Parts: sequence; structure tokens; C-alpha cells
Amino acid sequence: MEILQYIASYLFIGICISFLVDISFGTIREKLESEDDEFEWGNVERLVIILIWPYAIFLLIKGILK
Repeated sequence: MEILQYIASYLFIGICISFLVDISFGTIREKLESEDDEFEWGNVERLVIILIWPYAIFLLIKGILK
């Protein structure tokens, strides 16, 4: 039963990070007011973020430390 708690925590953190990315993309789009949207943020991208968030955090920390 303990493994289910780890999986639930992993997915919850991923959902929170995906939500933050969603909010920041919305803010950036509003500021740029660009009508030429080259990147569409959909459900597939959200699912990928939810599943690989530790790697994204690693890249973020690595970029900050450089």
C-alpha cells in the first residue's frame, strides 16, 4: 500500500508542475499578444510533463547553477 502513496505523490507533484507551466504559458501569450501560435499546449504535453517532471527540475537546477 505504501507504493500507491508514492505513485499518488509523484502524480500530484507532476500535476502541480503542469498547472504552473500552464499558467506561465498563458501569461506569456497574453503579454506577447501573438496571433501566430507555433506551439499548441495540449493534453499530450501536459501528460508528458506530469510523467517526466523530475528530469525537468534537474535541467532547471542545472541551468541555474551554470
